[in-house]
Amino acid sequence: MVRLLHLIAPGLLAAAASAFAGPQSPLGDFITGNSSAGTTFNLSTLAWTVKNTNGSIQIPASVPGQVHLDLLKAGIIGEPYVEINEFYQRWIAYEPTWTYTAKIQNPDDLRSAKKIFLRFDGLDTACNISLFGQHVAAVANQFRQWAFDVTSIVQSPTNSTDRNITVAFQSPILYAKEVRERSEVYPPDAYTNQSVFSNREYIRKQQADFGWDWGPAFAPSGIWKPALLLALGSRQNASENQKRPQIHELNTLVDIYRVGQLNNIPPNQNANWMVNVSAEVLSVDTFDRATVTLSFPQLQVTSPPIRVAGIKPGRNFVTAHFEVDKSKPHLWWPVHMGKQNLYDLHISINPQPTSGLAPMNYTRRTAFRTIVLNLLRYPDALTIPFGGPYKPGDQFHFEVNGVTFFAKGANWVPADAFYRRITKERRRGILQSAVDANMNMVRVWAGGVYEDDEFYDLADEMGLLLWSELQFSISTYPADPAFLSNVIPEIEYNVRRINRHPSLALWVGNNEMEWFVLGLNATYRGAYGKHLLDEWDYTFVQLFQRVILSTTRSITYLFSSTTQGYLSGPDPWIARYNNKTRGELYGSAENWNFGIATFEDITRFPAARFVNEFGFHSMPSIYTWDEVLTSPSDYQFNSSVVVARNRKPPPGGTAWPNPNSPNGMYQMTQGVITHYPVPSRVDQRTNFSMWCHATQLTQAQFMQLQIESYRLGSGRPENNLGALVWQLNDIWQADSWSGVEYSFRWKILQYHLRRVYQPVIIVPLFNTRTADLSVYTSTDLRSTVKGTASLIWRTWQNGAAVNSSVVHFTTRSLNNTLLGRAVGLSTIVPAGYSANDVWLQLTLNATDASGNKYNHENVFTPVKLNAANLRDPELTVRPQRGTTNGIVVEASSAAAAYAWVDHPPCITGHFSDNSIFVIPGQSRILNFVVFENTCHGDWRQSIVIRSVWDYNHEGSNTESLGHST
Repeated sequence: MVRLLHLIAPGLLAAAASAFAGPQSPLGDFITGNSSAGTTFNLSTLAWTVKNTNGSIQIPASVPGQVHLDLLKAGIIGEPYVEINEFYQRWIAYEPTWTYTAKIQNPDDLRSAKKIFLRFDGLDTACNISLFGQHVAAVANQFRQWAFDVTSIVQSPTNSTDRNITVAFQSPILYAKEVRERSEVYPPDAYTNQSVFSNREYIRKQQADFGWDWGPAFAPSGIWKPALLLALGSRQNASENQKRPQIHELNTLVDIYRVGQLNNIPPNQNANWMVNVSAEVLSVDTFDRATVTLSFPQLQVTSPPIRVAGIKPGRNFVTAHFEVDKSKPHLWWPVHMGKQNLYDLHISINPQPTSGLAPMNYTRRTAFRTIVLNLLRYPDALTIPFGGPYKPGDQFHFEVNGVTFFAKGANWVPADAFYRRITKERRRGILQSAVDANMNMVRVWAGGVYEDDEFYDLADEMGLLLWSELQFSISTYPADPAFLSNVIPEIEYNVRRINRHPSLALWVGNNEMEWFVLGLNATYRGAYGKHLLDEWDYTFVQLFQRVILSTTRSITYLFSSTTQGYLSGPDPWIARYNNKTRGELYGSAENWNFGIATFEDITRFPAARFVNEFGFHSMPSIYTWDEVLTSPSDYQFNSSVVVARNRKPPPGGTAWPNPNSPNGMYQMTQGVITHYPVPSRVDQRTNFSMWCHATQLTQAQFMQLQIESYRLGSGRPENNLGALVWQLNDIWQADSWSGVEYSFRWKILQYHLRRVYQPVIIVPLFNTRTADLSVYTSTDLRSTVKGTASLIWRTWQNGAAVNSSVVHFTTRSLNNTLLGRAVGLSTIVPAGYSANDVWLQLTLNATDASGNKYNHENVFTPVKLNAANLRDPELTVRPQRGTTNGIVVEASSAAAAYAWVDHPPCITGHFSDNSIFVIPGQSRILNFVVFENTCHGDWRQSIVIRSVWDYNHEGSNTESLGHST
């Protein structure tokens, strides 16, 4: 591949970077970093205002904040998420400038300091910064932190009356267009087909801000993270320096790995631990005898003072490491595999041990674990203890602390279009929903942001592994010096910041870009196609890999989310692309099939080592729609507002409403009418609710079928060891691929995921081409399980058992057992019964080697439910006596297909189970896991129950669906 930067004339890179960043500050180079203790002035306490270009709007502002939220608080705009306000509020993103200003009341308090730095933890995005009327810098990267030496401005101002700090943001839409026009790279317009606003690849900003196929396009601006003024040292009083900080920590890399460990290679699990710390600090002076002391108080382990390279004025990297005996710490494990043992690492940096200066002390929480995405070749002629025999090729599975496991999870998208509205409680609620659904991994998708430490802290505590991606998604990006000089510090900063978290499972270069660029290479044949591929290879395979692997030794780097992996490695790692051998398996896969006629065809599912994206969209519940719909006429499946909020397929431009929306609405409609009785209730609100429910059931059954197939792949030649459904959460209230709605309410999908992600499952796998029904057990446990499986055929009429069998089984770790197979409905269905009249109930009870018990329930319907002879089950639900959150569900006359209980909107959380089959005479007890309860009285008096029967039959209690207040 062409190494592009090697072709650039010397000095051009620096010149281009200077032009990209705007006029350079006379105060010195910018410095990136993170927060720390010290003498700081929190700029959020100032009285900020924000104004538009001509000053016709000038309102109070919040820092941290975003202009949309300031406008909302001031009453200039309404809630952006309501109705079609997203369209009406596009003018905000097009406004040429939004300028934030605040007055520093007592600048004399700063002037005694030896050095003064202005630090921003996040600026979104292209802006000019000035202080006391003097230009400080022009920056353009949402994902970096910035610190500027402003000592001379504060201590020798050129304007004695101006005491303002000003940050003027340029329209991200207009700025991206300007960068494209002066860029050296001009990708085709088709590259932005996911977006409403174009040119997103030219601005280092959350890519989903420009619109995606499940979310809105607001493109907000603002000082979105904390801002500080730092006063270090004293220039007037030497004794004062004994009290005031001389150095300030910006960002600290904590890298814990086994001695001798290399990236991307499974390490020796018997080796001791190496603890490497690299602190990025600001200093007021030269300190040539600095030391660092590292300690883990819980382990009673402390390093001796470690001499470090001399500290100079300005920006420094202070690095120290020491070895910890392998017997000292307890390991950190993912959820369901062990305990989440976390330790405080105390870091003490003493700038001058003999001078009496106070050391800088701070703590970072971390853990001891190894996590590797094993990409090495399968040894020839080996049957592995899990799965197998396998096809030759490359491995693609995760190993934590040397243990191979099946990755079960979903994809994370930004939890709100406005970052400042994402609270710790929102993060916790969504991540807890993943844990409660038996997931062990969440993929942090590459079109959002590098999530805060708070997000990773929660995952550390919960035991959720986070597949984490650099923020580049399904496009081609510039590879010119100006762009790359802005991006490399972004990657370095975020990799260093996040590395301490044991939940960090992987760094991936981007979302879906390998197959995207390979497609372009095939489309644009010749030199231009090769140029695009060469740029991509240089940037994501070579450059970014070097940046990350030179920063951390404990984490695997993969250059694309969906990929054919590496052709060779480890020195260097070279991308495979199309260099494949027939019959062998490499890399990861996706499955996107919106053809209703074929999406249940299991022969079309990818036989892959790992499937990291697959999904189908559905409507949110009626209660979530209540948050954003205001007119009764909106409550229809194809109302103008509902259709306008559908982004599947994406608009690919600013046309309103989405001109492609009818296609996505048609896919959901076809999914419903192909499988279920068509909702036809008289009451409009109730009928809309039934349609929403039916789209969710379509989604849930399709995803369950795929996951069952992928889990069975662990015991097949593909040795599949991962399934991450698209997607976990929502960014707003609209139809999407999510399992958890914006309001935290679980969709039907999330309940089906909870069941299919259980450790031991029973699977009725039906081949629609051959009418072949095979029943398997499957386990992702680390030990063999033994148990019994019960298969009972029941009637729809009254749920009575008409045929049953019990099978004993033994299933090895990460493997499957075939319990039985039958071909043809006449053979599958019990003799004397029509396929329309019966259904199969499958239950499993198992025990592992340690005596732990497992159970699982599944169903098989030989015909689609719109052809089944369903009856009114006469469902009832009542509070469980003696409990505050338990309910009892019963059917009095017939079997209920996918009985569903809805909780009122005043309580958030989820049931222990839902979307279940209920049989007369067999009560089902469900418990509710509460996140928040604001209900007055017993919330269980307001629950609603329904089943598929209710889609087109009147008289059920679903008529009581009340509007949220």
